[in-house]
Amino acid sequence: MMFKKACGKNIRLQDETYGSLLKAMSQVGRIDEAINMYQTMLKRGIKVKDSCYCAFANVLCKEDQSGDGYGLLVNIMKQGHHPCPSQLSKYIASLCRRKKWKKAEELLNLMLKKGLLPDSVPCCLLMEYYCFNREMDKVVALHYEMVKVEGSLDVTTYNTILEGLWREKKAEEAVGVFDYMTGLNLVNSASFTIMICELCRMKEMRKAMKIHDEMLKMGFKPDKSSGGLESELVADLLTLQAESKSGVIHLDDRTVSKFLTSPRTPRPYSFLIFFDAANFHDKPELRLRELRREFEIVASSFITNHNSSNTKLFFGDIEFRESQSSFQLFGVNSLPHVRLVGPTAKSLKDDSDVMDQGDFSRLAESMAEFVQYRTKLTVGPIHRPPALSKMQLGLITALLLLCLPLVAKRIFAGETLLHDPKIWLSGAFFVYFFSVSGAMHNIIRKMPMFLVDRNNPNKLVFFYQGSGMQLGAEGFAVGFLYTVVGLLLAFVTHVLVYVKDATAKRLAMLFTLLVSFWAVKKVILLDNWKTGYGIHGFWPSSWN
Repeated sequence: MMFKKACGKNIRLQDETYGSLLKAMSQVGRIDEAINMYQTMLKRGIKVKDSCYCAFANVLCKEDQSGDGYGLLVNIMKQGHHPCPSQLSKYIASLCRRKKWKKAEELLNLMLKKGLLPDSVPCCLLMEYYCFNREMDKVVALHYEMVKVEGSLDVTTYNTILEGLWREKKAEEAVGVFDYMTGLNLVNSASFTIMICELCRMKEMRKAMKIHDEMLKMGFKPDKSSGGLESELVADLLTLQAESKSGVIHLDDRTVSKFLTSPRTPRPYSFLIFFDAANFHDKPELRLRELRREFEIVASSFITNHNSSNTKLFFGDIEFRESQSSFQLFGVNSLPHVRLVGPTAKSLKDDSDVMDQGDFSRLAESMAEFVQYRTKLTVGPIHRPPALSKMQLGLITALLLLCLPLVAKRIFAGETLLHDPKIWLSGAFFVYFFSVSGAMHNIIRKMPMFLVDRNNPNKLVFFYQGSGMQLGAEGFAVGFLYTVVGLLLAFVTHVLVYVKDATAKRLAMLFTLLVSFWAVKKVILLDNWKTGYGIHGFWPSSWN
């Protein structure tokens, strides 16, 4: 309060006072006031003790409640003031988990250049992100910076780096990383297996034997090729499959890297992936909800038919908001999208098989045929969930039994709706309108009633010009005209014949002819507008 009064009266305090206030506000967690104090100090060019800046930087790392927190933290570090390395590491890790990779990368590089030793967590997260996106040059650069400050990662991340480097044919860098791992005793059987297999592929038998001997000296047992890693991956997939109700494994950027990009080809399994976007579920033209349900039915049917023992094919889904990097990796730019990643696919974009849009017409059955054609694996019968549960069926059966005596009594007395001629008349009218309006076509094709004009979003299109498409409203309009003609014809043949007044008959017939001619003319004009074809009359040739 006193500080605000002093600022309001333009009273300049001693520099030490600003530093003490900044430190005190930071220590009690009054982050917004501390930020305002620091910005005031910057404007007035006030310099304080390093401990004051460090306290402020530490609270920025703990509580990033302001959008300015990251920029202020970078500004403080560039001025030579260093926050607590562990607090800064936690902050960088939180940036990684929120997928703010560029900010995390800049802070970590700044931290390493200042000679600060970061914790392994943010470094591992960034390394895995680089490997997933195949940015191996950044992996090598970050590794060299870590070597300078004698930092380290965990064994799993190091193994991912080794696989990525070998995949990009960076043999020298892979050997350097492995030597550093060995010096820190951060190796396991999988690390040696990766190096031995890749050196053997390069026909570097002496180097492979040397590493093999070193592995035995350290007490590790050799895996048979990569069988140990593969069986571990399959076991993890089976666990994730069992945890899912439908058997569809939810994938994200991390699991895509773990199960698809990091393992060497050929992988022991294929993956059928459904790409989803929760933001677009409310768009009926995409049918994402329906297709997602059908995809789950295929997955559960496949697992049921193979008694959960098949390990050749797994089903997964990727959500856009959670895994935008994976969408880019697969090259997915439109939905719905289903893609099969085979065991030998190295490039997820170029080597995987995409399900055509036309194959979604028969839903689960089409997806099953796609799987069988591409993988030679039989999905088997499609097991759809029953429309009614056992409880609902039981209640309906009990209700029918209770109502049966009353229904039988009404049937014998002739008092049911089926005995009412008006019901049959209404039914005939409905069937006629349903037939001539193209309603069955609309249901099968799932045609909308209208469209929004692309040139003017505020305008609705009810009639589509072109012979290949008919909107719902258009069909109902034509059906209405046909129904009017049909009703007038029924009136003439079943009612008008009993009228005795000749004048009334003539007037009714004239009205019927005029309305029918108008209705048929409208239908012909609409057909001519849609298709470009016209209807022409010709006089009999004998009249010429």
